[in-house]
Amino acid sequence: MPVTIDVQPPLLSSGAQRQQLAAQRVAQIASSLAAAGQGAAAAAGDPGLVGTLGSVSNDGAGSLRGLSATVGGLATNLEAASQAYLTADTSSMGSRGTGG
Repeated sequence: MPVTIDVQPPLLSSGAQRQQLAAQRVAQIASSLAAAGQGAAAAAGDPGLVGTLGSVSNDGAGSLRGLSATVGGLATNLEAASQAYLTADTSSMGSRGTGG
């Protein structure tokens, strides 16, 4: 039995845009966390606490930057899929191939 897959490239593009915005926001949060951690470490006064606060904030910010990169990669892949489906639809169906 044939299987039909209904792909709507505009929805993929919209999803890509939302993912890109999410990636940017996570990157902003990572920067804010790193800055807050540096400020807290500087204000701590205790040398052991300074190192701990700096390490924790740097680790958290690094994890968030990694998440941002992953979400940004998903956005890139969604947009690439959208373009690939549009190209395939157009080449196989002419101007009727709008993916929806």
